[in-house]
Amino acid sequence: MKKIEINDGNTKAVVMKDFGGVISSLVVDGVEILYMNESDLGVANLLAGGIPVLFPFCSTTQDDTYIVNGKEYTMPMHGFVKDMSFSLEKQTNSSVTVYTVPNEIIKKENYPFDFVLHIEYKVSGQSLLINATIDNLSDTPMPYYIGWHTYFRTGSKKNTKFTFDFANYTSYLDGESGEVQGNTIDLSQPLDHVYKGIGDKRMLLENYADGYNAQIVVDDLHEVLTVCTAFADCACIEPWTAVPDAINTGELLRHVAPNSSVTCGWQINVQITK
Repeated sequence: MKKIEINDGNTKAVVMKDFGGVISSLVVDGVEILYMNESDLGVANLLAGGIPVLFPFCSTTQDDTYIVNGKEYTMPMHGFVKDMSFSLEKQTNSSVTVYTVPNEIIKKENYPFDFVLHIEYKVSGQSLLINATIDNLSDTPMPYYIGWHTYFRTGSKKNTKFTFDFANYTSYLDGESGEVQGNTIDLSQPLDHVYKGIGDKRMLLENYADGYNAQIVVDDLHEVLTVCTAFADCACIEPWTAVPDAINTGELLRHVAPNSSVTCGWQINVQITK
């Protein structure tokens, strides 16, 4: 199981390029920030933990299908990149860039575009910086919305506090939608919510049980956040660039122009409190 470690003093991260290019570990001053069960890798990469990459679409599409240029395609939940192998593009002590390209089956059945997805991971100080560059090698605009299914380790959800600034939510649990009341979420309650209408692009997870704070800072393309508390020992806090099924509804749907590239990114700034 090939692992690539990057480090900057007391901060280190591990990338597993053969399993969707996932970040499987982020350790700051000896404290593990992410949840990961490596035994699930190769079986259900998305559920193993870490920071899976969701591309070319986040979440589900209506009936798992969509239409481009008059032809219907299928799309698995959270896209197919999470199950692809990546190749090493470049590496230093504190950073690594990996990339992947689609095969002919994917282009025929799932996504009819030639592309290269580059993911750069860098540790600096007590921060992890993540940037994605999407190259559209096709002659037509390429729709996409990328996301990150981050599993933050939470030994006790009752002893966490998450503060953010979003206006509206939709619940996967019961379909309910509404305005967000206040800016703090109780992570001990059942949540599988999509939030939109972003204000402040800085969010803060305060984990008193495990002794760390994690500030999440997103760029202008990341306008959506999903929060899921369904898993034991972790809370999923997921920056996305669009809402579920954007390929069919058009809401916040992004495009890469023909023979062009788009770069977007976000970061996690960690403070150890114990």
